[in-house]
Amino acid sequence: MRFLMQDAQAACAAAAKQCFPEITILMCWFHLKQNIKKRIPDKLGKHAKTYKDMIEKDVVSLHYSNTYERFIHLKMEIFERWSQIEEMNDFKQYFEKQWLEGHWINWPLFTRPPGFSTTNNNTEGFNKTIKNIYTNYERSTILEGCNVIKRMVTDLIKFDYSLKRDNSLIVKADELILSDFSMIDSLSAYRIVNNENKYYI
Repeated sequence: MRFLMQDAQAACAAAAKQCFPEITILMCWFHLKQNIKKRIPDKLGKHAKTYKDMIEKDVVSLHYSNTYERFIHLKMEIFERWSQIEEMNDFKQYFEKQWLEGHWINWPLFTRPPGFSTTNNNTEGFNKTIKNIYTNYERSTILEGCNVIKRMVTDLIKFDYSLKRDNSLIVKADELILSDFSMIDSLSAYRIVNNENKYYI
């Protein structure tokens, strides 16, 4: 295992590093955005919305950096801009300490292989299904957890795994041409949708 995506839980990161010392911990982009929104200062004066929009736009720009050099260049520009707003001093320190140092620095695109997921939402969706069907969002003992797994396995072996193939995606892929992509380098690109960089590939 080379990569593991998490959502800024220190205990999980410590456990991952203990079990897989060489692993690269990736930060979930969705959860990073959520955490940042919670920490944007409330008292930004009459320009509060402008500043909040600026912060979100700046963080998105950092995320979509496709090289370390580009990331550093943008970071310097952004920090210079933030430094000119006195009310943002605490936020700037928080952002630098939380997201540019320690475990959670691997959230820009250049820190992960091309095509690698940027969020752990799929896994969380799976966990939500387990909680809805099997645990009712209640904590359990190890023995109870083992019994839940036993029930899940029993249910899964009854599942019909016959492949129901939808060819629409294949047909759509066959129609794509080079101009449908914005090339980043020889290994990666953005998929263009409605004149916007929509997906990282």
